[in-house]
Amino acid sequence: MIATENNIFKGDKFAIQVIAKGSYIDNGVGDGSSYTVEATTIRLNHVALNKWSGTHQFNCRNVYADGPEGDAEYDAYKARVQQQLDFFNAQIMSDLRINPDQGGILITQSQAEVFTVVQIWENEPAKEDKPEPTQYPRMTPYERTQAAVYATGNKWAIENFNATH
Repeated sequence: MIATENNIFKGDKFAIQVIAKGSYIDNGVGDGSSYTVEATTIRLNHVALNKWSGTHQFNCRNVYADGPEGDAEYDAYKARVQQQLDFFNAQIMSDLRINPDQGGILITQSQAEVFTVVQIWENEPAKEDKPEPTQYPRMTPYERTQAAVYATGNKWAIENFNATH
């Protein structure tokens, strides 16, 4: 949940505060494509920070027994930590209403409880199909002048045009 009030942020549920958000279009990739880069700086409450820190307590392989049994324990540990990290990332994306299927997403710790969420996606290429210009029958100079005079609605100008042409 995005905390909009301090009492929500200090509550017992996973909550974040949006500190800043911005985006830009990156056209300088050289192959003609363009990308949108959106960066959001967030602050985690104590519950969210504990969820994140639980995904960063690393055991190394040496902690487990030698052999296939130790390998299996270590692999199970890595899978459990990855599952917790995936859940944490999914919660952040859900709270920020980020579509996980749109482009790439990176969530990193910046400082203490402050994190940066960056999403990059490719923009749709501009359509080259330009509509055909509407073809009107070409008007003669006489017809253009007549249309301009009649468009004014000035009866003396219309009488003068009719008398002289």
